[in-house]
Amino acid sequence: MTNQTLRLSKSRVQSGAQCTLKLWYDCFERDLAPPVDEILQFVFDRGTAIGERAQERYAGGKLIDALYYETDLAIEQTNEAITDPTVSALFEPAFIHHNVSARIDVLQRVDADSWDLIEVKSASNAKDVYLRDLAIQLWILQGAGLNVGRAGLLLLNRDYVYEGKQLDVDRLFKFVDLTDEVLAMRDEVEALVDSLHAVVARDAAPQIEPGPHCSVPYKCPYLAHCTKDNVALKYPVGKLPRISPNKLLQLEALKVEEIKDIPADFALNAMQARVRECVVRGEDWVSDGLAGALANITYPVYHLDFETFMPAVPIYAGTHPFDPVPFLYSIHRQTQAGETEHFEHLCRASDDPHRELAERLIADLGDHGSICVYSAFERTMIKALAHRLPDLAPALGSLAERIWDLLPIIRTHYYHPAFRGSFSIKTVLPALVHGVDYEGMEIGSGMAAAIKYEMALGLGLGDEKEREEIFDQLRAYCKQDTWAMVELRRALGEKVQ
Repeated sequence: MTNQTLRLSKSRVQSGAQCTLKLWYDCFERDLAPPVDEILQFVFDRGTAIGERAQERYAGGKLIDALYYETDLAIEQTNEAITDPTVSALFEPAFIHHNVSARIDVLQRVDADSWDLIEVKSASNAKDVYLRDLAIQLWILQGAGLNVGRAGLLLLNRDYVYEGKQLDVDRLFKFVDLTDEVLAMRDEVEALVDSLHAVVARDAAPQIEPGPHCSVPYKCPYLAHCTKDNVALKYPVGKLPRISPNKLLQLEALKVEEIKDIPADFALNAMQARVRECVVRGEDWVSDGLAGALANITYPVYHLDFETFMPAVPIYAGTHPFDPVPFLYSIHRQTQAGETEHFEHLCRASDDPHRELAERLIADLGDHGSICVYSAFERTMIKALAHRLPDLAPALGSLAERIWDLLPIIRTHYYHPAFRGSFSIKTVLPALVHGVDYEGMEIGSGMAAAIKYEMALGLGLGDEKEREEIFDQLRAYCKQDTWAMVELRRALGEKVQ
């Protein structure tokens, strides 16, 4: 192994595995990355909270409380705690091997000479990136002389149902034993660490061109810096809907970067061929069936959108980890004469919102008229509410039967080059309706809405003003989604007049 003076952490090894230039910037030019925003910070804090919750499973455990940058102190505390036979588990112990350090989520004592390595993740499924994370830790522990019996992930258990009183932390989590898999990665990890030590020992940053690795497995914080001088392609081939990696490689071999330059005889599916034709001609495409699809609707039309959040640790009785919980809806009701009226309901308290929201929804949607949505999500949520609230199931079932989905109609019958291969409402809306978009909104995505709501619920009694500001932002975002559907139906109708 290479002996270098710059110590790497497990996180930096993971960073270098994604891109060696990312590692270089992490080590030497961290200021090139933008500051962590409040949404990402909330995600980090939630992961920390889940890790702390997991510690409750291990009675008699000891926390190594040295701060994250106090590695040497943490190692001293770890070495002392390991020798104490009364300590059944260590939380955040620190180890170092070949100048690579790691803090371990949980190290559980098996017997006097053996330990289990447990990595806690705020997720319900094992991912490849988690496997490498675990393999790096095992390599460090074994290199430091520790006897590890098992190595695995502690994940949130989607089968666990919260009963509404006290969380059962034993059932909340599930352990996935990956010992054999990570042991098989030992040589790979050692080679990776060796190569990364060599990278940071150089006098200059590695020359790496931006590519798919910039977003896999995580979006790189330095992407804006690395692409600041790039001339963006207007319609890159990667924007073809559902284009396979193999097809992209074929186009790369042909030196084709823009959709307009794809040869006419290159094999594409029907949707991809339609996109190519629109880009080449520089105009939109309207199918002969669009008028009929738009006419198959019953007035008044209720344009509906839900906002949901997915607590990683369930907080309402009868829910699982990551169950989507609806907390807000917006409705724009439109008559055949074109008159519109807006309804909305936001569940403001931390109490279970399911019944409150469902009862208001049933009242606001009436008993006749199509319910216009954009994707299958609203139908799924209404059916989930019916399953949860059997006494309201007949009324909710009737709502589900009235749903009219605009997304497949656009996908089947209309395309505009400005879609750039996406049928997201945030892309489709400005392409069809001039001056109406989501620019400048405080909340710009469903994920941000979910996190903002969870943040609002966690605010204290003295933070009413901030809570109300968040609630106003949430209502504005949801209202924009339903108004977008009104405008899209109008614009599409003009295309077939």
